[in-house]
Formats: sequence, C-alpha cells, structure tokens
Amino acid sequence: MTGHEEPGQPTRGLDAWARTVRAEAERDEAFWARQRTDIRQRTQTQGVSLWGWVAVLGTASMAATALAILLARGPDPVQAPAAMIAVANIGANGDDQLLMDVEKAVLREVPMAFEPADFLLPGARDPEEE
Repeated sequence: MTGHEEPGQPTRGLDAWARTVRAEAERDEAFWARQRTDIRQRTQTQGVSLWGWVAVLGTASMAATALAILLARGPDPVQAPAAMIAVANIGANGDDQLLMDVEKAVLREVPMAFEPADFLLPGARDPEEE
C-alpha cells in the first residue's frame, strides 16, 4: 500500500495474501480428525487426572486451614519465673527484706549457682557447714 490507490480497490499483495491464508485454512475432515486424535492422546498421557487435582487441592486447603487455626491461637502465654512472682508479692514492707537478700548475695564468697562446682574442687569448703 503506497497510499496512491483508489479507495474501494484492494491492493494486489493484500488480495493474494488473503487467498493464500484462506487456502491454507481450508482443511479436509481427515486433517481435523487427526488433530482431535493427537490432542486426545496427549491429554490422556501427559495430564493428571481430575481426582489427582482434587486430592492436591484438598490437601492444600486442609494445610491452609490448619495453619490459619494455629496462627489464630497465638503463642502460648509465658509464665513468669517463681523469683519474679516472689519479688512482686513482697510489697512495700518487703523492700527491707529484699535489700537484706541482695546484701547477702553480694557478700557471699561463692555465688549460689557455682556452689556445686565449688564443692567438687579439691580443698573446697563444705556448703552444709554454713
């Protein structure tokens, strides 16, 4: 198309192309029967059956539901250690007692956590003598 053709007359190249496309598109019934057979064979050997997809989707939905339930529950509440509860229960009058306990802990020769190790060392003191 050069732009110089008269409006109503198709160009020769476009007309020839249209005829070629139509001729190639026209197929006999045997061609379409072969196409249907080939497609049917490919889908039967390569595809997963409907029940396979049902099983996969069912498993995925059950896993998603279980995950949603677990996330909705939230984490288990953390229990406060007994020492924290004891300090909280002491109250205002227990401030003096707390200070006395801290002073004893600071003045100890061996921290309470290390007493078992201290006892195992040769020449160590006996913790039951105190």
